[in-house]
This record gives sequence, structure tokens and C-alpha cells, in this order.
Amino acid sequence: MAAPVAGSGPTSLSRPKLAQPPIFDGKYTELYNVLNWIITVERYLYNCGVGERQYSSYAYTYLNTVVQAWFDNYFYTNPTPPWDVTTDAMRGRYLPSDHESRLIRRFLATRQRTGLTEYVDRFQVVLSALELASIKKPQVELVRQFIDGLDNREDRLTLLTREVSTINECYELILKIQGAKRTSGRDTEDGYNRKGKLNKLSGPAKDKAMKDGRCLECG
Repeated sequence: MAAPVAGSGPTSLSRPKLAQPPIFDGKYTELYNVLNWIITVERYLYNCGVGERQYSSYAYTYLNTVVQAWFDNYFYTNPTPPWDVTTDAMRGRYLPSDHESRLIRRFLATRQRTGLTEYVDRFQVVLSALELASIKKPQVELVRQFIDGLDNREDRLTLLTREVSTINECYELILKIQGAKRTSGRDTEDGYNRKGKLNKLSGPAKDKAMKDGRCLECG
């Protein structure tokens, strides 16, 4: 039996096609910046089987022409620097010195603007940015900030009375509240009665909510 040709066969055919990293243009916001680009490139190259010694050479192709010009000038004598040297230089060039303080202000200003699902999504993005910046916050502070940012008083009271202790518990409970609102009758506004209190479900509606994991068990 002939030996299989390298690069052919089920293994290569079944390899998932990875989305390529975005082209980095040097732009900055608190929530998306060079830190996001670096980790995206690292994950991509790692999953492509590229050795770390080659990361800089491959990553160069995901820089726009202006950033490439900076790279060429900065690494004029060493066009293929080690990856840690490359990322340190890029952070120094494209991450403002006050990034951490700006990000913390952004975290403290996070508030619910529209729906609960949107708020959870936005809060998770902010926490991801904190992690990338190596800013560690205790769970008690994350929980307090999340609850303070809720727009509805009843939602805040629900989380406080349940004594949630982690941010993931906050997400799970608040999404149950969102599901309970959607299950409410047509004569309510977004699941609340006209006095601003969450409606208590009964009968088939409550049975369905419990089956779906959306009942708050409020009586």
C-alpha cells in the first residue's frame, strides 16, 4: 500500500478554516486596541501551527502600510524580532500611557441603556478589556458595579435579595429575568405591570417558564 501523501487525507481535509486576524491600523479605543489585535494574532498563528519564532514575520502581514512603516523603522536592524519584543514595542507605540485609568473610568461608567441582554453583552466586553489590560477586579466589585448599572429598581432588588456572589451568577439571573419579562402577558410593558413590579406567573405560563429555566420562583 502506498504511503499517504503529506498534507492529504482526512486530517488535512477536516481541519477547520480559521478566520484571519484583522489588519491593525493603529487606532485605539478603550475597548478595542492593540491588545485585542495581539491576542487575536497569537491565537490564529498558534492554531495554524506556526512556531512562535515566526510570529513576528507572519504578524507583519496583518499590519496596514502606516504601521508597517513604523515597524520597518523601529526594527531596522532586526526585521524579524522575537514575538515578545515585537508586542512590547507595539504596546509602547499604540497603547496610551493612561490606558488603564481610562479603562477603569469606562468600567465605572457602564450602565444599562436598553435591554438586559444588551447590558450583559456590553458588560462582558468591558470585563474582557480589563482582563487584556491585566486589571484584576474582585468578584464583589464586579457584582456591585453590575447591579448598580441596572436601570430598573426591581431588577437590582432581585439580584440583591438572591445574594449573588459572582458576575456569572448575575448574568444567569438577569437573563432569567429577561425571559420572565418576555413570557408576561400583553397588558404589561416589558414584563412589568404599571406599578413597576415584575408580574408573578401562574398556571401554564409559570409551568413553561420553570421548564425553560426562566422562572424566578417568586411565589
